[in-house]
Amino acid sequence: MSEFPIYYLVISAVVCLCLIWIRRRAVAQNFKPQFVLDLSLGGLIFGFIGARGFHVIYEYPELYLSEPWRIFDFGRGGYVYYGGLLLGLSAVWLYLKKKKTLAIGQYFDLAAPVISAGYAFGRIACLLSGCCYGPFTEVFWHVEHRHPTPLYATIIECLVLFLILYLEKNKNKVFSGYFRESGRLFFTWLSLHSLTRFFLEFWRDDFRGPSYLLSISSWISLGLLGLSVGFLLKDRK
Repeated sequence: MSEFPIYYLVISAVVCLCLIWIRRRAVAQNFKPQFVLDLSLGGLIFGFIGARGFHVIYEYPELYLSEPWRIFDFGRGGYVYYGGLLLGLSAVWLYLKKKKTLAIGQYFDLAAPVISAGYAFGRIACLLSGCCYGPFTEVFWHVEHRHPTPLYATIIECLVLFLILYLEKNKNKVFSGYFRESGRLFFTWLSLHSLTRFFLEFWRDDFRGPSYLLSISSWISLGLLGLSVGFLLKDRK
């Protein structure tokens, strides 16, 4: 993907804006902004490793076994969002669980809209670089006669983002009972994201490793949806 520097330009801009936003959110919600920023940067580092690692291990293992130096050829692209999300959040969860400097649910709620925005606008990089597109189509909004699936993802995730921000703004009013514990905003976002991502997977037509009835991203979406719904429905008196 080195011939598409616009991808890295857009991703870099989105990451910077997300870091600025989560710091501002930390200040507004009376968290230590420097700690939140450092924690988020750490999550991003592990997220990068996870996104790259998932691509290497699952999508093209034969290529990287035969030419292992290509693992570090980051300019050619090859990143999987779910790999980055899972490893990045896991690293943050483990750190907060060990240090106990901030409630895990509080940080995840703080980060939920930022993660949503990062995904929504990060998909613009995919759209501009020509990756993650859908199957052939003749609809008038086609891009080179293919469904612009990254654009669908951006639009849908923006709707999810607006809903999450609305819920957050009104959680102490009409939704006070729903948000009785920290973490519920994050898992509400995760359930909506994984549900919409599951259906969007049917509009992807790019190779992403072997599939087992469904793509691996579809299976991950179902797993995350089950985890999220389980958390939201569990009675925690």
